[in-house]
Amino acid sequence: MMMTIPPSISRAMDLRYNTPQMEAMQSGLDGSPVVLIQGPPGTGKTSTILGFLSIIMHSQPSDKDAA
Repeated sequence: MMMTIPPSISRAMDLRYNTPQMEAMQSGLDGSPVVLIQGPPGTGKTSTILGFLSIIMHSQPSDKDAA
């Protein structure tokens, strides 16, 4: 099931997360069964995962899944 990031959350996330973090969160919404987030200590992996979980809790299925 694909999900979309609601615009209000997207704006807040853009202020908090960098581009690679946003790309990681977006890739997790494409319906893939597994998402791997890796990197050295202090690069924001935990924050990215928490942001991803927040998006999931506030997201809605995309129009492609409505059919």
